[in-house]
Amino acid sequence: MQNYYSENADKIKDILKNYALVEYANNECIVNIKNPDENFKVLELIKNSDAMLGKCLIGIFATHYPNRDNEFSLQYLLLSMRYNLRFRIVIDFKADDVIKSVSDVFAGSTWYEREAFDMFGVKFANLTDERRLLNDYNFKHHPLRKDFPVTGYDEVRYNPVLEKVEYSKINLAQEYRDFDTQSSFDVSAVFEKIKG
Repeated sequence: MQNYYSENADKIKDILKNYALVEYANNECIVNIKNPDENFKVLELIKNSDAMLGKCLIGIFATHYPNRDNEFSLQYLLLSMRYNLRFRIVIDFKADDVIKSVSDVFAGSTWYEREAFDMFGVKFANLTDERRLLNDYNFKHHPLRKDFPVTGYDEVRYNPVLEKVEYSKINLAQEYRDFDTQSSFDVSAVFEKIKG
């Protein structure tokens, strides 16, 4: 609802001016947090401020950009049911940074935060449940990072004789993996036969 935002843009920007840059694009209010440590405060303001009332957490998404200084991006999507206004809160941070969990503001965020940790390795302070969500508990890596190999590192299979799960290093057959760009097919000989 661009009318609501355009009428209240100054008020929203004024509330968040100490913590974030605010703009409106693609039918959503985009909030770029300046300091990753301020995510808890910003989300609390958006949820409880009468000008925004972003009380519905739609999701939390992580992205990995290995060529940037702040190689990770975390995005919180909120919806204000009262004003029909969507918020995209964006935080860019380094791999070593620990992000504050927002489970005290949005109880349902724990699931999303566990997924971001499991798949990307994003570390959250005060996360109420730190178990892996989608991968095996013994899995040491984060498969949605861009530096994770497509084939992975380990192979997991169930051994019916021992009745347990076994881990082994990946062993790929290499005889078909030689990607030589030179053709072994001599094209010039074929053209000579056609001409002759």
